[in-house]
Amino acid sequence: MSTDWDQLATPLNSPADTPAQDIDPGPDDGGDATPWNRINVGFCARHNPPPRRFVIGKLPVPKETGVYGLLLGPDGTRKSWLALHIAMAKAGGQPVAGGLWPAPEPGRVVYVTTEDDVAELWERIHAIARQPGWEWVGDLGHRLDILAVPQITLVTDSKNGPARGADCNRLIRYAKGASLMVLDPLADLADADDADPRASRMIVQTLRHISRSVGAAVLVVHHQNKAAMLAGNTNHQSGRGNTRIGAGARWAVVLQPMDRETAELEGIDIAGRSRWTAVHESKASYAHLDAPQWFYHWPTTQERNGAVVGGVPLFRKLPSVGKTIAKKARAYAQASNGGIDDDDDY
Repeated sequence: MSTDWDQLATPLNSPADTPAQDIDPGPDDGGDATPWNRINVGFCARHNPPPRRFVIGKLPVPKETGVYGLLLGPDGTRKSWLALHIAMAKAGGQPVAGGLWPAPEPGRVVYVTTEDDVAELWERIHAIARQPGWEWVGDLGHRLDILAVPQITLVTDSKNGPARGADCNRLIRYAKGASLMVLDPLADLADADDADPRASRMIVQTLRHISRSVGAAVLVVHHQNKAAMLAGNTNHQSGRGNTRIGAGARWAVVLQPMDRETAELEGIDIAGRSRWTAVHESKASYAHLDAPQWFYHWPTTQERNGAVVGGVPLFRKLPSVGKTIAKKARAYAQASNGGIDDDDDY
């Protein structure tokens, strides 16, 4: 027997002047009583939708369902550095790491890390703030909450299966009013097997619940699985655990070390190659994907007063060596073929 949705749904607002109705689908079975949104097709057909807004990069402003994104990569690819840059950029209304993504509208950020202690964060913040033109970092205290937390559990395995952890509501209460939350890393936030389909479903639902309850987009730092690390994978499904986690993200960025072929083309030696990280946008549900960009770890410097300032990774364009070689090779090919370029790369 088919369900009569028109009779079952009880509208809670007028369908004539809104793109969706909150509906009460009737008695539940003890689950979440959040109203459902029934789309008003007639209204949507007659009215232009508002432009999509983004918290930072291609991470959308959360709506009814909650939003999270992923920052993925193998060990040692400066994921936590980039996460800190994103948090600072949002709080300060500045371009990310000097140019990876444009300056967003400034807003409060809550950044939770279980990997880096106070001493390490102090060094990184100080090193970034000492870079020329980065003095604004010292004024972020009122909009940037960085929490070095030894342990936090947002998802746990209970006797009845995966469930929200004891720290979930505490984090929501603390973060109220934030526009962005950064959680680093996912592996330390869930006391459950992220490869298990039920646990991964609870992780996805919990991240959306936190986003929806706080009113903030959530960016999660996540490690790649071993096979993806060895293969240099740049896909958002390359993270550890079940594929639900990657599928549920609305924006995903994958970091990878510079590969040997690119280094040779650009004339970069082995030592220099280790300083470069490729930044790939793997998924952007509501925007176009940009071409890969680069993150360069500048070396430690010594100021005139003798103070040592730690090295910092920042946005940097690749040297022009490789492009020059490619341009000369193309010109040679054209000359060799009577001015006809038979390169099939189109």
